[in-house]
Amino acid sequence: MRIYIEDSIGNTYKSLQYLARILVRHPYMKIVSVSINNFTVFSFEVHAIDQETDENIYILLSGLNCGYNGTGPNGSIEALKMLGIPYDKFVEKSIKSHDICFWHRSSGWVFKKVESMVQEVKA
Repeated sequence: MRIYIEDSIGNTYKSLQYLARILVRHPYMKIVSVSINNFTVFSFEVHAIDQETDENIYILLSGLNCGYNGTGPNGSIEALKMLGIPYDKFVEKSIKSHDICFWHRSSGWVFKKVESMVQEVKA
């Protein structure tokens, strides 16, 4: 297993550069899943398998996210292009309007909108 953790916290451009370097290093990756979560530090996670070595590869990026119309979600869409993940205008719109977006090779896309991060505590 190999884990790549990008260290330029929150910089979309640097996250895309880091991903590009990994794709050069592992040109035969088969993407298993992609998770975009607006509530985590490493908001863009990729699980892949290197088809030459059969090694599991995990990529954690912090400058790509979802849930609004801005640089981070647009970076996520660019990363999907780089990874060869299928998407269309509906997916693009959903990435910009949902807090959690998940793609799996076997089941496709799932989107979740979190209404509130505040939990009510009753005494």
